[in-house]
Amino acid sequence: MVSIAKAQQKALQSGLLNNLGSGRIGAPRLSTVEAMLALYAEEFIKAANDNLNKDNSVSTGKLGDSIEFEISGTNTAFNMKLLVLDYYDYVNKGVKGVKGSGISSPYSFKYINPSKSHIEAIRKWIKENRDKVKVTDIKYGKTRQESKAIPYDKKVSQLAYIIARSNKKKGIKGTGFWDKAFTETFNDFAVQMSKALGVDVQVDLNQLVQGMKKKR
Repeated sequence: MVSIAKAQQKALQSGLLNNLGSGRIGAPRLSTVEAMLALYAEEFIKAANDNLNKDNSVSTGKLGDSIEFEISGTNTAFNMKLLVLDYYDYVNKGVKGVKGSGISSPYSFKYINPSKSHIEAIRKWIKENRDKVKVTDIKYGKTRQESKAIPYDKKVSQLAYIIARSNKKKGIKGTGFWDKAFTETFNDFAVQMSKALGVDVQVDLNQLVQGMKKKR
């Protein structure tokens, strides 16, 4: 991960701290505090996306692309909110299966039969990753001849149902992509902010998490 201290120094030298935030909610020119918050937010977004890619959790890329931030404040206090699609924490913490699987998560599936939207999401993923998923490995008919005769789209639908039902039964293991990125990025947040401003800074990271908005 890029050092925030080095990033801040580079930003100050290039004038980035005076222009960061264009396209974000709020004024286009940011104070040093706002600019530092923006640097940390950008670093967090990069780390979260890197974690998603490492864990092979990227299908459409919508989750990673959805992560944004908002910065607001007064002369004495500043607030940063992280915005992301509302299912992010299922990917982050995982979901317990109906039959139980040893997965530790605050979330759990209630019914073993998957919803149409669940099946369709997996069906779409299979078709988008046709080079990685061998649909022909599944025996769909009573004989090899019957299996070959079944149209590809029907095989995909059947496989999607099998995978979705397995997910509901066994659960989905969490990736920790969000928690790991948060710890890595904000570990030295208070120290670096104090160095940048030359004064002691009080930071409430719990408030940052609680202030996070979810979006669809």
